[in-house]
Amino acid sequence: MNSTDIILEIFFISVLNVTAVYFAAISYQLRWSDVIMFMVLASVITAGLTSLILSKITKRDMAATRMGTIMETLIIALLSSFAIFMILIYRFHVPMALGMSLLSGILTSFFRHLIN
Repeated sequence: MNSTDIILEIFFISVLNVTAVYFAAISYQLRWSDVIMFMVLASVITAGLTSLILSKITKRDMAATRMGTIMETLIIALLSSFAIFMILIYRFHVPMALGMSLLSGILTSFFRHLIN
């Protein structure tokens, strides 16, 4: 599997994550606590799938594609996070969106730590 395939898979998973948050916050008009719960669940699933995809890089291919793949993955994660933040700002006000993003990140890290 080459790095382009990996980046495309990660991109589509990120798009699904952003779409899920959009439906939770905008379409279904969930409360902020429900949106946070949904964001944490989607982030844990996304992180697991992304880790699985990145593990597909073989040791032989790792040296050649590692830095480029990692940088592209970070850019996709940054854009995905920005899109989710814009969705939250549209639905809630800015301080609440910042708090929700921060709390979601902390809870996601905590649950990923518990899983590992």
